[in-house]
Amino acid sequence: MELKTIIFLQIAAFMALGIHLVVAGSEVQRKKESPEDGIYVQYCERNCTVKNGGSTGCSNDCKCVFEGHNSQGICISIYYVGEYQDLDYKDPDFIKATPRSPSN
Repeated sequence: MELKTIIFLQIAAFMALGIHLVVAGSEVQRKKESPEDGIYVQYCERNCTVKNGGSTGCSNDCKCVFEGHNSQGICISIYYVGEYQDLDYKDPDFIKATPRSPSN
């Protein structure tokens, strides 16, 4: 008798969990991505140092990125060009963000 009760409660719990997952999953609708949406990251050809919560070595349009508690990092620029209806390809910031050809 106890075994049947435990099995019944387990089945009821799994059914409740399954229904909950189906309902919760239906609330989240993912937006379709287009090829034009994206984040562009460019290396600014500089290294940087992190000290006392600030960084040195990067220009104004670049950010210092580092791993963990390492004080040495690299300067990168990050541009998000998604969601813009009228993107100006002649904008100086956009031109700076275009990938550079590799130097030998």
